[in-house]
Amino acid sequence: MSTLRVKLDIEKLAATLVYSGYTYISVYQLARILGITTRTAGRILAEMERKGLVSRWSRRTYKLDVARALAGETFAQTSEACPSNSRTPPAA
Repeated sequence: MSTLRVKLDIEKLAATLVYSGYTYISVYQLARILGITTRTAGRILAEMERKGLVSRWSRRTYKLDVARALAGETFAQTSEACPSNSRTPPAA
C-alpha cells in the first residue's frame, strides 16, 4: 500500500467551510467533502480544534468559530479562490 502526503492549510479550509455556509461540520461531512477517510477527517478537525478554529459540539460534530475562521487574510484568499460564489459571508 502506498501513502500520499498532502499539505493542508486548515485556516483556509475553515474559512472556506464558513464561506460555503457551514456552521457545524461532522467528521463524516468533512470526509465526504474532501474525499478522505473519516479517520483522517477526525485528525484534521482535532488539529482545527487545537488551533481554535472549531469547538467540539458532540462526539463527531464540531462548531466552526466564524470570527476566527474569517479573521485576517484567510478570508481574502478564500474569496479570491471562489470568485463564482456570490454569497455574502456571515458578519463576524
